[in-house]
Amino acid sequence: MLSNPPDLINDYKIIGALGRGFYGAAYVAEWGPFKKKFVLKISPIAFYNGLKKTSFEDETQLHNQLASTAEHVVGIINRFDASVIFTDDVGTRIDCHVMVLDFIDGDPLDDYLDGKVELDVRTVCQIAIDLLRMRSEFEAHRLNHNDLHANNLIVERLDSKSRRVNVIAESIRVMAIDLGSISEDSKSTDQRHGDLYFIAQHVDTLLNRLLSDLFGLEDRDYRVALALQGIVKGYLSAPQNARQPACEDLVKQITSAYDRATQPWRPWATPLQLAGFADHYNAQTLVSWDVPRLLVDPEGQWLNEVTRPGPQIITGMRGCGKTMLLRGLDFHARAAKESDGEQSSETLERLKNDGYIGLFVSAQRLLDLRDSVSKIEHRLTRLFANYALQASRALLHLYDLDPSAVAASAHLTLANAVADYLQGADDLRGVTSIDELELRLNKIAVLTSKVGSGYSVEQAPAQAFPHLAEQLRLCSSTWSSSQVFFLLDDVSTRYIEVERVEELLSALLFQNTTCAFKFTSEWQTIELGLYSPGRVHPIRIDRDVSVFDLGPLVHQTINGTGKGKGTDFVSQILLQRARFHVAHPAFSPKELLGDVTLEQVAREIASSNITSKDRKQAYRGLSCLTNVCVGDIGDVIRLYEEIVKRASSGRTRITAPIASNMQSECFQELSSQRLYELNRRAGIYKDHALTFAEAANELLVRSYRKGKKRKDGAPARLRQYSSIYVRVTSDDKQKLKQQIDQLRDLIDAGVFVYTGGSARTKTKDSNPIQQFKLSYRKICGLAACIGLADRDRFELSGADLEQWLNNPDKEILLKNLSESEEDVANVDGANSGMDITFDAGSSALTSTPSQSELFEKELDVELSAEGTSEAKVLAEGINIQISELSLAQLEEVRVGAILSGLGFEERTLESNRAFSLNSSPEVVHLIKYDEPGYSQEILDIWGSTDARIIVHDYPMLPAQISSVDGLVLVDVSGLSKPMIFNAVRRELIEKGRVLIGHVGAEFHYPLDEDLKDLLAAERANDPLRLLESLAGVLKGEVGPYTSIRMLEEDVDQSRSRALIAFASAKHERLFSLMDRREFDLVDVMAPNDDGARSKVANYAAQFLCKDYQNANVERVDTNDLVSLVDRLDQRYLELYVDGGANVELGLTGSKAQAVAAAVLAAHRKIAQAWYLKPAKFDVSRFSKGVGAIRIFDVKLRHQTESIRNPR
Repeated sequence: MLSNPPDLINDYKIIGALGRGFYGAAYVAEWGPFKKKFVLKISPIAFYNGLKKTSFEDETQLHNQLASTAEHVVGIINRFDASVIFTDDVGTRIDCHVMVLDFIDGDPLDDYLDGKVELDVRTVCQIAIDLLRMRSEFEAHRLNHNDLHANNLIVERLDSKSRRVNVIAESIRVMAIDLGSISEDSKSTDQRHGDLYFIAQHVDTLLNRLLSDLFGLEDRDYRVALALQGIVKGYLSAPQNARQPACEDLVKQITSAYDRATQPWRPWATPLQLAGFADHYNAQTLVSWDVPRLLVDPEGQWLNEVTRPGPQIITGMRGCGKTMLLRGLDFHARAAKESDGEQSSETLERLKNDGYIGLFVSAQRLLDLRDSVSKIEHRLTRLFANYALQASRALLHLYDLDPSAVAASAHLTLANAVADYLQGADDLRGVTSIDELELRLNKIAVLTSKVGSGYSVEQAPAQAFPHLAEQLRLCSSTWSSSQVFFLLDDVSTRYIEVERVEELLSALLFQNTTCAFKFTSEWQTIELGLYSPGRVHPIRIDRDVSVFDLGPLVHQTINGTGKGKGTDFVSQILLQRARFHVAHPAFSPKELLGDVTLEQVAREIASSNITSKDRKQAYRGLSCLTNVCVGDIGDVIRLYEEIVKRASSGRTRITAPIASNMQSECFQELSSQRLYELNRRAGIYKDHALTFAEAANELLVRSYRKGKKRKDGAPARLRQYSSIYVRVTSDDKQKLKQQIDQLRDLIDAGVFVYTGGSARTKTKDSNPIQQFKLSYRKICGLAACIGLADRDRFELSGADLEQWLNNPDKEILLKNLSESEEDVANVDGANSGMDITFDAGSSALTSTPSQSELFEKELDVELSAEGTSEAKVLAEGINIQISELSLAQLEEVRVGAILSGLGFEERTLESNRAFSLNSSPEVVHLIKYDEPGYSQEILDIWGSTDARIIVHDYPMLPAQISSVDGLVLVDVSGLSKPMIFNAVRRELIEKGRVLIGHVGAEFHYPLDEDLKDLLAAERANDPLRLLESLAGVLKGEVGPYTSIRMLEEDVDQSRSRALIAFASAKHERLFSLMDRREFDLVDVMAPNDDGARSKVANYAAQFLCKDYQNANVERVDTNDLVSLVDRLDQRYLELYVDGGANVELGLTGSKAQAVAAAVLAAHRKIAQAWYLKPAKFDVSRFSKGVGAIRIFDVKLRHQTESIRNPR
């Protein structure tokens, strides 16, 4: 029928064939003088007589009725019978029923399935939705199509006048042209599938075609395709007799998946729900529109301070809430409705009255360039592109509030503003909507992450950013008189080198009436010697830039008393979170924790011995939680969460207040963690922390004993030291700089927090510029049992300060006390049981008695269940086949090349010997290291074969090794993890197959005897001793570690960042990676066996994850490559598709795990893979002896062989 179509059917001239179905064929025909096009569908009359079909008259009548109300059924014009003559050699004549249908300008769905028509993810989503809506139209008439074959469906192309609205792909529509099998009953059987199954099969085929070109797909499209694949897989894997889902529910799933994948930043109306109480305690992981729900700002005074016009630096200790406050200025935060009843008009009026538009960008995400050599022009280009992107998203949010609030030409105004200053972006001038502009700006923002992207800002920031701001204000009358705040978070020396921070800030601190930059950074940023733009004149505080130091204000608020201060302030923060955490007990924080005065805590410590019950449970209650944090709100939240978790674990009911010993254990464990972190950074930091705490404890106990001897019987005035006042007075400029740097390092490390300068002093020669008041982070001193009140301080200067900085000793602190200090104190009401108030206009203190809020009885409540959701069906997993070969089987495999190492381990020598005897490669690539090891012996082994030998110096990448024809065997025994990862990934991408050779070792370091102290400490439940032992475990390598990127980054940095890494006994690599890079989600794979080294790996992983939000340890069989790859892929899909995150890999485990990571990265889009290179290897502490030889044949199915461009 199709290969020999008729020339004419009655008066209709046939001009082309469309396709055929089960009952007939369809053609495109012309009719009449104007050659109007129609579709003719013909079916042999004999079919109707022999197959007991619905009569032709009834069928066409039903078609007409359905088409009159359906959007996806082609209209019917006429019907008739004709004797159709075909153009085959014999002129076959068949009597047919003929339907005349409206002409559809498009292609059969079959052409999309076969690859004849170009395909994108938006088209696939729309086809899926249209097919489902088509089925709904049938259902509305209580009908089933029963024959949704691809040739019965046309994908219509719509012209600009006919384009659809509120759909994913507005230029197409799927139409059914053949209703020959339609009936009230479904004809699906075990052998014949129903409509939904046909739809799922069509979409699955389209997705497989789309996913075949992994590296050709853009990130957004890949996310959508995987999400849609999960939806389809969920239906296809359901039993045939299972209840079928409603079509509209499936449509909602598809549109929701599309929106989540393409616009993760847009769900500003979605209710906030915290999966864990401490979720987003680091506000960098929080979306701006949720900030108003969690921010506690006393009477809005802090927000008022940071909305002043002009450039501003917001400083304060880590954890004080700088990022939360800065995000509070973001337009998305301000546009969030303040109450459920707030109308859009009220929101718009409030936004107009704000007088500013905040655009938020994270420097830590965007400018993580510590290892980069890019110039400032590149960094400024990235900033400009990303702020333009945020401006487009602000417009979209405003449009969602009220479309009339956005100017009709807003997309062109903003597009032209960007193109005016961004070289290479002229094509933006032709955008047709804000959505299209956002999409293009997102692509530009991703591309500008690379030097040489073709985009650049040549003009000075003082020209480019004001122009962007001026044009943005023209996009809406709501913004016409607003100043634009470019909000840049976390300009930190932890991520960006000091010189680059100075250079960047000096370029952006310009004065302009239209816009201003506002930064968050450490307090010492203002000490960097910043210059005005042009770097001619030094920046002057309050003239060129204002500084808002949030840290001391948070510290003062926490240490204050009365409404909104002290425990009341902390309670508000915790209560705000409890509202959005479904599993939080139905108690207030004060009810859960109870409370005791800090004076009582100090007295219990001072009056008890080190093993007494009172001392072991001293730290408990809301006042302790409030005062231990020293301004670090994050510590408060994490500690509170741990206490509630501990009390809730394994129970259905919780009793309040939570037991004192349980609370105190949580305090002490967090203290041990902090000390361990200090020790990892540098032992001297831990020494400073402990010597301060020891001195404070000694003075606390001494004051208690002294008070017991008083003849008047008055209670002792307990000394509670919590700060140190230092004066840097050296005349030697070099020594002066050194001491200030050392103080800065102590602050950066978290031993102290900067709480101001210009404190009281007993001398007359003070230099205020060189005075610092440092508050001790009390969480570091709990192991030494310190008091928690802020009453007393140490003072150091001159030689004593220099000595203490270089060699911390408690005696240095103790010897600087004078008798007069016994009578001087800053008394805290929480400490003494008195509320302290200041009389206005007077320096005298007045006090009013207050009662300690102790529980007279225990309260009991049933615990809420954690929020749960049905398990989602994920996209198709990696199709991988891994089989293990013997050496004898290897001889039967034709190996084209071997990649191995000239290593220094015995197993490397053995692996080369074994593979030389059991394979015949044409070429052998050998990696040469600095340590010669067994190099000559290995060269001699291969020299005795016919293989061509090529030696490469380490480090080098497999890309530098020319491609090899044939199968490659990667001998991982003597290769570093970067070589393993890149080589395995490359071979799988290019060929879909690779052999992995691995010779085990008899002994690995650290040895079991190295771990005895650590495991003994674990058994004794002594966390501090355990962590100290962990730090002393012999690792076979020496830090510091250098982070090495394994892939080119090509991702949207505004997305959340997830890490999948591996735990091992050599735990420092994982810890170093977490030190250097912030992640929103962390998943650590740890070995599941009970060996000593595995126990160390697990403990290290558990310890690490306690200190990070959304961190999880998962125990897996690291020796089973297949199951490891499967679990990695499953976790990837959960994080990437469901979580919307950019997924990074940490090569922090074994060589087998590096192979598994390479397999994943060959089949999935990985944002980055990290290798942590130590400064030095201890060759004597590597593996010893030779173990089993294992060979794996890894085959990865690719759906096309065209993939030849691994990133």
